[in-house]
Amino acid sequence: AIVGMTGYGESAPADKLFPFFGFTAENIVAKAHKVLGVKGA
Repeated sequence: AIVGMTGYGESAPADKLFPFFGFTAENIVAKAHKVLGVKGA
């Protein structure tokens, strides 16, 4: 599985851009659970 971006050229501090593009611990864990088929997570 890949967690990546669909855009390019945004300019802002990383703490603003990471959540904007979905790069949060919660989102990464949710994607991993989906790929692994974890139920109830």
